[in-house]
Amino acid sequence: MAFGTTPLPGGPGVFSSLEERRAAIEAQARNTGQVATVALSYQTTGTGYSASAGYLDFGVAFVAEPLITTGAALLAASSGEPTPSSGVLRWHRNAAGYYIGAKVWARVADGTETTSVLHTFSFTGVAIKQFSNLLGDLTGPIPGKVPAAAR
Repeated sequence: MAFGTTPLPGGPGVFSSLEERRAAIEAQARNTGQVATVALSYQTTGTGYSASAGYLDFGVAFVAEPLITTGAALLAASSGEPTPSSGVLRWHRNAAGYYIGAKVWARVADGTETTSVLHTFSFTGVAIKQFSNLLGDLTGPIPGKVPAAAR
C-alpha cells in the first residue's frame, strides 16, 4: 500500500453515510423551533363588538403563547373618527399543547354603520412547522416513492 492511501475504517461507504447524516442533521435544524411571525387580518363593518366565527389558523405551531401586535386600517367611514380595538378571545391548541390558532375579537367605537375596518394581528414566537398543513393528508403513500419491500 502506498503512503497516504490508508482506507477509512468501515469501507468506502462511510463517507456517503456521514454526508447523509450531516444532511439529515441540517434538515432537522431547519425544521426545529425557530422564531416565526404570522400575520392575519379580520374585517369588520359598522360599530360595536364582533368576534371571528372560528379559529384563525396560524399554519405553524407556536411552542408557547405567542406575542401579539394588533393594528387597524380604516377602509371606509362616512363621518367621525372611529376608534378600533382588537385582541385574542381564545387560543386554539393541539393535542401536544402547541398554539395553532386563535379566535379574535374586534370593537369599533364612534363610527357609523358604513365604517369598515381591517384589524391586523401579528403573532410572534418560537414555532415549528406543521407539515400536515403544508402537505395535506400524509397517511397515504408518497407519489414516486418505491416502498422498501419492493426494492
